[in-house]
Amino acid sequence: MGKVIYWNRDRLFGFIRCDDGGADQFVHVSALIMPIRSTWVMLFSLKSLATGEAVASAR
Repeated sequence: MGKVIYWNRDRLFGFIRCDDGGADQFVHVSALIMPIRSTWVMLFSLKSLATGEAVASAR
């Protein structure tokens, strides 16, 4: 779980801060199950990329 700390409505991406103190995670609109807003608490899963990790799905 984590909290949305930034969401760019024009570019459709943002970042989630992990509750466990891990690194902030990039999230793109394509990974969302529902609309997102800044300060929302989200449940999410991660996927590995060549450049690190990103959110695979969030709700």
